[in-house]
Amino acid sequence: MKGEFRLARQTSSWAQFALVEVDVVPAGRDGMTLADDRTVAAVGQAATIAAWVALGTLPGSNHITIASILTSSVDTNCSDVFEATLKAVWCAYGMPDHDVSLRHPWLAEQVFAELRGRTLLGVTAGRYWFKGRLFGEVNIWLHFAYQAPIRLDVDPLGATMAMTRDAPYQTRAAGSSGELRVGPAQPPDPLATIVGGQLLSSTVLAAPTTPPDRYGAIMLSLTTGQVLIGVDGDRLVVHPCPTR
Repeated sequence: MKGEFRLARQTSSWAQFALVEVDVVPAGRDGMTLADDRTVAAVGQAATIAAWVALGTLPGSNHITIASILTSSVDTNCSDVFEATLKAVWCAYGMPDHDVSLRHPWLAEQVFAELRGRTLLGVTAGRYWFKGRLFGEVNIWLHFAYQAPIRLDVDPLGATMAMTRDAPYQTRAAGSSGELRVGPAQPPDPLATIVGGQLLSSTVLAAPTTPPDRYGAIMLSLTTGQVLIGVDGDRLVVHPCPTR
């Protein structure tokens, strides 16, 4: 079963592109092959991780061959290749799309590695309020120059983090008396203090109870400061970090 997915999104501020072709066949056990030997290492790694994630969503045992990967030197991030590979496999199998969140620590590290030197133009936060009381942040969007927004979430599968690339949603009701309020991070929020800085480095951290293929926190160092974004139960927490 052959499948192809073309990821092509564009706004006035950013663009995403990746085209992936795959072949999926039943097999005695799950496996995958990266057949496109022209693929650069990071792109191939992103596609390989996606293939193994996709295998976990398919019925029975299967072998995935990644036949080709087409990227843009300007508009492609490893997260684009990951998403396009997943959706190409699901297209081959005739399945609806599943979750495309980036849960693997290597993917999170690579996303931010590709953003080094970029300016953080803004931060948007989604906060849960209940009966007029703030319970915490459940989503954070990082808006880097010329890049699709990075959305950070608490993984519903456990006390770890997940990442996607999409725009903020609108403020909306959450239950009978709750509300998810979405808006720019404002002082004294530590996230507001780093806006306008260039990304210098990032560190993806595993919590003591985090599985080896998951991450529990991300430290971002910018020219405007340093913050640690982590998970506390079902919410995200942000701590300013002293710089040397």
